[in-house]
Amino acid sequence: MIREFDERSGWNTGFRSCAHWLNWRTGLELGAAREKVRVAKALGELPRLSEAMRCGDLSYSKVRALTRVATADNEIELLEFARAGTAAHASIDSPLRTRGCPLKVTPNPGLSRVRSSPSLSVKPPFAGSLARSRLPSRSR
Repeated sequence: MIREFDERSGWNTGFRSCAHWLNWRTGLELGAAREKVRVAKALGELPRLSEAMRCGDLSYSKVRALTRVATADNEIELLEFARAGTAAHASIDSPLRTRGCPLKVTPNPGLSRVRSSPSLSVKPPFAGSLARSRLPSRSR
């Protein structure tokens, strides 16, 4: 709704931007309003994340963090990453901060790592379970 409102310039009735209108209309702090508009615009290019949020599979907090680094090329992997952890895990002040850097989950029986590049890696608490979910199932 925010993206559509912004695209239609529904806020352009004396306000400087959609964020300024949101600040006035809802009482959001201006920085938070700008962030809502940024996320809404980003979701226009990320249909899978948008749908996951619409269905309630991902929280706004997770989506907000992911839209900082998500591209059409890494959206599916980031969606899996976000579903496996908490908003704090997705709020990656870490290697995934590099825009467009591919996310790779490497299954390794001894140590599972979520890798964003050969030189940077992060080992969140859920990495092992995420990696195990990608391993072929063993027949017993």
